[in-house]
Amino acid sequence: MRAFLCAAVCLVAQVSILPVRADDPVPPKPEDDAHRCVIMQTLSGWSRVDDLTLILRGGGKKYKVDFYSPCRETNWAFAMRAENSGMCLRPGDTLIFEIDSNPMERRWRQSNHHGFEERCQIKSIELLPPNP
Repeated sequence: MRAFLCAAVCLVAQVSILPVRADDPVPPKPEDDAHRCVIMQTLSGWSRVDDLTLILRGGGKKYKVDFYSPCRETNWAFAMRAENSGMCLRPGDTLIFEIDSNPMERRWRQSNHHGFEERCQIKSIELLPPNP
């Protein structure tokens, strides 16, 4: 029994100290994960690419967002908010674009959600490289 345990320990020790090969995938660094979190409060604007794609801007970064279905009202939206379960936007979350029929009236009356809303579910989010 001791011989078996010794052999098992030696095998585990050898496996855990094997050298890393050049073709082994590199695990992401913790700082790499920080750019994957798109924090809604840092977003400063968006631009429409087509019915299924949007570019979000915020925090000095740009993100390409793809939707599951056409999201046509992003050109005319007055405001955008998220329906999500955390601080970061993730695939599966919903962006809600509000096309306000009278934005000044909303400010004076302090009421919410006048006008039309379009709900667009996020299929994917991709960090875009910085502009050269």
